[in-house]
Amino acid sequence: MPVQKLEKINPGSTVCEVKDPTAIYKMIEKITVFDGFDCEGDYSYGVSKTIARLRRLNDDRIYRFDINKEFRLIQDNDGMTFGKY
Repeated sequence: MPVQKLEKINPGSTVCEVKDPTAIYKMIEKITVFDGFDCEGDYSYGVSKTIARLRRLNDDRIYRFDINKEFRLIQDNDGMTFGKY
């Protein structure tokens, strides 16, 4: 199974963690969020970042990961299933 960063994996794909293949997720979406705060006066600070939201299949909980985290692709959103190399 190919190891890829989440930014390369499309929503609807099924993935598992590299170190724990029993943790299987379905990618829901990739979204950009704003993280910041206002300072006193005329200055404010903020950073936007892109995250991936994944639903864990065994407990139906939703997890958020940085898009640079690597996962093993099990099945892509087109239905192509990947076997062990």
